[in-house]
Amino acid sequence: MRRHMNRAILGVVTAALLVFYGSAFAANGTWTGTISDSACGASHAAMTEHGKKATDKECTEMCLKKGAKYVFVSGDKVIMINNQNTRPRTHWQQWLEHPERLLVRRIVFQVHLWVGAAAAAYLLLMSATGSAIVFRNQFAGNSLIEWLVRLHTSLLIGITGRFLNGIGAGCLTTLCLTGGIIWWAWNETLAS
Repeated sequence: MRRHMNRAILGVVTAALLVFYGSAFAANGTWTGTISDSACGASHAAMTEHGKKATDKECTEMCLKKGAKYVFVSGDKVIMINNQNTRPRTHWQQWLEHPERLLVRRIVFQVHLWVGAAAAAYLLLMSATGSAIVFRNQFAGNSLIEWLVRLHTSLLIGITGRFLNGIGAGCLTTLCLTGGIIWWAWNETLAS
């Protein structure tokens, strides 16, 4: 009983220390302030637009258009924000760096999803019949094997079935291509 009591007390003390020290470290990493521009800094009092005072946001936007940079203002402290000289990324750069954010990638994912759902039964049928007709030379003349060959090659509906098989092959190719794109985008996301 005493051993369980000691463990319980140790657990409560450990939890209290974690909460206390965790909140102390969080306070050091929390910043409170506003975003402004390097021209005005902490005060936008001098800025006027058409005879009336502009809001802090409007003032910051106007100063940024004139070449000022973003700054972080906390009380009277004005801290420059780094990495503001980066140029906007082209669509190709966005695709390479963060493909999961682009509309094209989401469209490719939807195409892959719905083509895959529609083609699953067809691919299962083609796989099963293709596996069975491998033995057609050993079972020559067997009506079941001949029926499976016709099912596999033309879906039992002649030239239209061959056309549908072509569409099915196109769906399989689409699944491979879109799956590769989706996998690449997902894999790149994990790497970053």
